[in-house]
Amino acid sequence: MKAYLAIILIIACSVGFSQTPVMKVTQTEMKSVARDSLVICSTTFGRSGKAASTFVCLPMMGHTRDSFFPLKDSLTELSKRTDSVNFSLPTWRIFDMRGHGCSVKRGEATLSWESMTETEFAKYPADIADALKGTSNLILIGASIGANTAALLTEEMPEIQRMILLSPGLNYRGLEPADAIMAFKGKILLVASSSDEYSYKSVREMASLNPDHCTLMIFDGDAHGTDIINDNPAAMQALVDWILKN
Repeated sequence: MKAYLAIILIIACSVGFSQTPVMKVTQTEMKSVARDSLVICSTTFGRSGKAASTFVCLPMMGHTRDSFFPLKDSLTELSKRTDSVNFSLPTWRIFDMRGHGCSVKRGEATLSWESMTETEFAKYPADIADALKGTSNLILIGASIGANTAALLTEEMPEIQRMILLSPGLNYRGLEPADAIMAFKGKILLVASSSDEYSYKSVREMASLNPDHCTLMIFDGDAHGTDIINDNPAAMQALVDWILKN
């Protein structure tokens, strides 16, 4: 009898309680040098092997790369659930924009977004495009001026498949994305808060420029950029659902 029970226990352990090995997510700090010698910093998160796509995250003014960590963590957690077996975890490349976080050093000089002119902000798209050279299957997620930057990147990077624009504006510090949005042939998600007047007006106009490729998502309140999803679990879930379906 004891031998019989031991055999049953071994079978149960090998069949009913077997676990798929968990693939480790690696974190890599990246640096690239902009055309004017400013050092642009970012963090890459990914697993071993080739990812289906790379999510490129561009924060809003006054915020650094950690503002996108909750979204990354939500999708990473989702990949662990048994009902999400068809979800392929992407690689993430999350930036500190020029003048923010670690992206402030140009030789001995330190650059701050608070004193930047439109000439400096105009360098945003080139900063990111240069840092992403050689990267394919790109999905851009930008917040506020980072959203405008994401849209402008599509004009020179055909690798971009989809865009998620959180609180974009028709003009942020001289960055005007309307023409890029109108010409883009991939999927675009436009997100804004109903009481964030300028962004709300902007996303509605942007959606009208390219209705076949744009989806509009409006939430109550006045939250802006990544605050929309980080402060509202329902908004975060809605964004995650859109990513899974698209």
